[in-house]
Amino acid sequence: MLNVFLLTYFTKKLDLAVIESNNTITANYGDYVHSIFKKTSIYDCQKKFLNDVKINNVDILLFDTDVHVLESTFSFFIDVHIINPLIKIILFSKYADYNFFMKCLKYNISGLMTNKSNEQDLRDFFKISVKKILMKR
Repeated sequence: MLNVFLLTYFTKKLDLAVIESNNTITANYGDYVHSIFKKTSIYDCQKKFLNDVKINNVDILLFDTDVHVLESTFSFFIDVHIINPLIKIILFSKYADYNFFMKCLKYNISGLMTNKSNEQDLRDFFKISVKKILMKR
């Protein structure tokens, strides 16, 4: 229980962004993420997020990807890291194989949520992301 309180203590100082087109993330985890972050912003497209992240700091990004646009997803992450090299990205995907995992490592993705993932998995990825953020400050 102490870990949950410690995690919330740090996440309450951080801003979270969610990019999704079908409300999968907010439907499954919306109440949880709204309760533990200082600010949660929801976007339905990458372009709006890229315009906003230039002005407003985002510490962690939850990104729901479409299986058919994987290459553009990773090029989007390059654009995000150019604007904010310290942002931590947790990727939600129905697609996962060895090559996909390797690309996630290559593009510095902090976590990968699949159909079999649950809230505890997301919490664990938040812990990893918060540790990385604290180590950079």
